[in-house]
Amino acid sequence: VIPLLMVIWASLKVERPGEPGFFELSFSLSNYVRAFGSGNFWQATWNTLYFALASTGLSFGLGTFLAWVVHRTNTPLARLIGVITLGRIIIPGILITVSWILLASPSIGVLNHALEAVTGIKRILNVYSFWGMVWVHSLEITPLAYLLLSAALQSMDPRLEEASAAAGAGHWSTLRRVSLPLIMPAVGAAVMLLLIYSVETFEVPLLLGGRAQVRVYTTEIYFNTARTPTDWGLSGAYSIAILLLCAVFLAVYF
Repeated sequence: VIPLLMVIWASLKVERPGEPGFFELSFSLSNYVRAFGSGNFWQATWNTLYFALASTGLSFGLGTFLAWVVHRTNTPLARLIGVITLGRIIIPGILITVSWILLASPSIGVLNHALEAVTGIKRILNVYSFWGMVWVHSLEITPLAYLLLSAALQSMDPRLEEASAAAGAGHWSTLRRVSLPLIMPAVGAAVMLLLIYSVETFEVPLLLGGRAQVRVYTTEIYFNTARTPTDWGLSGAYSIAILLLCAVFLAVYF
């Protein structure tokens, strides 16, 4: 609670931490006026929303497909697929981001050099882009979607689907009227978790989006605190914007 209160306090102060008057009971909304009145804030807002929605959609689709393959089909080596997917969670996200830079960077990417040798076309792939950010981050959070959907699929009673098929319902009707309602709470939880995680992520937007000039909330907070002079008030306003956005997602879920 104390760090959160300090962020709120800093967002309402004109003085920076350590300056005279920072701890006085005088507050101002000037930081919010500066943030909401600038084009950078609204550009970061749209970038954050687009990035979160695109990453969530792709990772949810991949995670759901993997969960269905592992737990609802007789695919060979299904257990190994599940172990590999969950094993991805123990690898730090920054290592995955750096590895994709080494693979798909326009200048040093191994894949780009291999494709140039085959096709003669230079710099086919560019990980320093919006869709490069989406791709790398989606692979990073796919195991979370897989984990949540796996639990839901394992807890489902297959006899309900068998009863639907015995009653003459087709695959689509069974999916729409039996399977989806059973896993809908898990679907909602997975989507909300992925959305919030994508809004708050930092490594991918900094390492990939920073070079591509794709600013999101987290990178705006970083740049306003890393450059000189630091602007803690503006960073606090962006921090509160993140909290409000995540609160809206949770309100929709509940």
